[in-house]
Amino acid sequence: MESAIAKFDGKMIVLDIDGDPSGIKKQFHGAGKIGILIGPEGGWTENERDLFEHKKIKSFSFGEQVLRAETAAIAASALILLK
Repeated sequence: MESAIAKFDGKMIVLDIDGDPSGIKKQFHGAGKIGILIGPEGGWTENERDLFEHKKIKSFSFGEQVLRAETAAIAASALILLK
């Protein structure tokens, strides 16, 4: 996980059911290359969440919507790309 985080030099978001349900678009629109970590079924472990917090990676969600991984990737990308 840490090697994936290092590749994006802080330009990364985490999709998490407990994340901030707003702001993906405002945070990263036009930021260039970014990484999107999509939570596994059952959610992130406390160790993973601690790592994200330590690395200052913001956590976002789609609110009450729980999406499959392949759908979440498309939805997050669309929110970032759209003006």
